[in-house]
Amino acid sequence: QTTFKLTFSTDGQENPDPNPNPNAIELSNIQTFNLYPNPTTGMVYIDAEGEAAIEVLTATGQRLLSTKSQAIDLRTLAPGVYIVRVTTTEGSTVKKVVKK
Repeated sequence: QTTFKLTFSTDGQENPDPNPNPNAIELSNIQTFNLYPNPTTGMVYIDAEGEAAIEVLTATGQRLLSTKSQAIDLRTLAPGVYIVRVTTTEGSTVKKVVKK
């Protein structure tokens, strides 16, 4: 599980408190999922708990595929690195997949 913490300071301090309560936004990968095989030459399978919306994105964030199926066919995509985003009611998380 990966956690990212972004801190914004609006009070003009040069060295703001590293844990400011009202100015902190925390983004967490609430759910994890398995993605295999990785790298792949075609099909990718996702193990996620519950119902999930799955998207395949380019490195720049362009959505290429969107599905609720946990089997994704990447055979029509060019070789490269893609991002798979899984979103559930618990939140969303991403993983990279390599298409050979």
